[in-house]
Amino acid sequence: MLGASWPRRFFTIVLPRMKTIIIIALAIRIIEIFKIFDTLYIMTGGGPGVATETISVYIYKVTQNDLIWGYVAAIALSILIVMSVVSVFALRRMKVAK
Repeated sequence: MLGASWPRRFFTIVLPRMKTIIIIALAIRIIEIFKIFDTLYIMTGGGPGVATETISVYIYKVTQNDLIWGYVAAIALSILIVMSVVSVFALRRMKVAK
């Protein structure tokens, strides 16, 4: 690698070594996206309008206001399936990275 430019060194040496850390960080951030509820609901209540409404706040509003339990269960199940697929993908990528 003598005489290689910094992008070449970064993409061939540094980035492959950081792949596992990047995958773990992305998986944790994706899980955190679905967990954020209390701060948004306390500060804004999901408003104004639906500007700060996340999936967690939306599920809460539909559950408490509209009482559509089947719809909420379907949303929760789809979130579970998506999170499981993301987790399996991340774990497989980590296994390949070693």
